[in-house]
Amino acid sequence: MAEPYNEAYINELADKWQRGTLTEEERAYFNRWYDRWRSGEIELPEGYASNPLEIRDRNHRMILERIRNENKRPPLGLELWQWVALAAAIALAIGAVTLYPILQIQQRPVIDPQASQRTIRPGSNKATLTLADGKAITLDDAKAGVIAGQGATQISKTGSGIVAYQSTKEAGNAPILYNTINTPNGGTYQVALPDGSHAWLNAASSLRFPTAFTGSQREVQITGEVYFEVARDKAHPFVVATPGQTITVLGTHFNVNAYADEKKFTTTLLEGSVKVTVGQQVKILKPGQQAGVSNAAIQISDADTQLAVAWKDGRIAFSHTPVQQVLREISRWYDIRIQYEGAAPDYTISGETPRNADLDAILKLLKSSDVHYKLAGRTLIITP
Repeated sequence: MAEPYNEAYINELADKWQRGTLTEEERAYFNRWYDRWRSGEIELPEGYASNPLEIRDRNHRMILERIRNENKRPPLGLELWQWVALAAAIALAIGAVTLYPILQIQQRPVIDPQASQRTIRPGSNKATLTLADGKAITLDDAKAGVIAGQGATQISKTGSGIVAYQSTKEAGNAPILYNTINTPNGGTYQVALPDGSHAWLNAASSLRFPTAFTGSQREVQITGEVYFEVARDKAHPFVVATPGQTITVLGTHFNVNAYADEKKFTTTLLEGSVKVTVGQQVKILKPGQQAGVSNAAIQISDADTQLAVAWKDGRIAFSHTPVQQVLREISRWYDIRIQYEGAAPDYTISGETPRNADLDAILKLLKSSDVHYKLAGRTLIITP
């Protein structure tokens, strides 16, 4: 009687293979499944090609065809590219794709043999709050409770690590005081603003804001990447200023990526409505759209909103993303230096891993995507 196979379990084994944690018994089971699939005894579910992600499906069909055409090698003596293709095919078969690089892999990546002996931890809640008088407070060291007062506003750190601003009395004609939160490489932080809006700062980002919103609009300035959930107030629009653009909202959820080293600034709208202004150009975004600003021009496109806020939701995720952009994100979050030997790679890759994973998890994704590298201390050297 043929051995039954559970698709969910096969997917679990594929994930464990990617992490390098398969036991000998699991590897044997996985290999038996592969033999039966390769021989045609096990078929992929019908209708998988009707998945809405048509491009992804076509790519997977290309991978499957490559596997079927590879008849010269014994099934258990798999090359790296075959295992990558197999993992992608398995994920597609059960509708849970987590890794799908489509690359012409020609040789095994160059890996530093000592890399696995070093652990580089991911970023964490780290930030510095600079008060109006220039005093700096290291937020990750501050204890829960009231940490400062600014005019009519009390600043507290909650038990969950959020910095919250709350007015203790009417601001009246009190002078406007500005505070700034800065996150370093390897840092992230959340702040509850005086109007009840919330902002999440990604690594290497800053947010400057008044300790009380008293004018006709609520304006803040940012650098880097910040996700906002804005409290609705029709009478007082919320304005986000970045170098070269302004974003105006009433109440909405949106993400702004304005890192100076990226080729374009992007504003991705999840809920509500925003107005993006660059010079004399004005564009209105609808939920699910993204505004890209480059060379003083605004381009509107449909967006993968979950991908845009993956960092805020605890994931590192990229889909057909230029390798150099992925490496910049890795550099900021793990606080490492990226160095290129020879020309920088110019293809795209896709993948996902939890954001709280060690650097090793990202290195495995890079390896599977044919990114050649070696690790020297906190420098990731990308090799030809």
